[in-house]
Formats: sequence, structure tokens, C-alpha cells
Amino acid sequence: MPDHSADRDEMIETAIQRALDTLTPKGAAVVSRVALEHQLRAVAHEAATVSTDMARLDLLSTEQMAAELGVSRQYVTTLARRLQLGWQVGRRARVFTPEERDAMREYRARGE
Repeated sequence: MPDHSADRDEMIETAIQRALDTLTPKGAAVVSRVALEHQLRAVAHEAATVSTDMARLDLLSTEQMAAELGVSRQYVTTLARRLQLGWQVGRRARVFTPEERDAMREYRARGE
């Protein structure tokens, strides 16, 4: 699974720099509390959005899970129901986190 932490960190750093540039134009040393609060809220919101987007990149579909585990799509669905894993996102679609993939691997390795 790709590690998106460098991309996330770069996006957050860019947001921080943008806030600093907004708060301290031409090297101003004094910043009002209201302006600081506004920029901090904007950076926090952007960081939350970036984190959510990065987490979505790691989600696996039922088909991807089946391919990674070397089993059928139906088996993944059955196992997901049995172990209560994944999120139902459509009538016939589920998505899974990398941790849920690992849980399914461990379950299969135990032979249950």
C-alpha cells in the first residue's frame, strides 16, 4: 500500500506557509488575534480535508481485496459479513481499509 504521508505533509506545509504569508505581509511582526484565529481555522480545516482524502486513497474495493487475498469476490463478501469488516457503499459494493485486509489475512492464516 502506498505511503501518502509525504504528500500529506507537503500539503499541510503549503497551507501553513500560505497562512503565514497572509498573516505577515512584507514581514509584519504583529498579527491580530482575530486574523490568527481565522488562519488557524483555515489550516486546520485544510489539514482535516487532506487527511480524509489521503485515507480514501488507501481504501480497497471487494475486487481488490479478492485479488490481494487470492480468493473470489464472493468469499471476500462472506468473510466481510462474518467478521463485520468493510463498509457497504452500494447494493453490491464494499470498501475496506488496509487494516481490514490484514485482519482477513490473519483470519485465513489461522484456518478459521
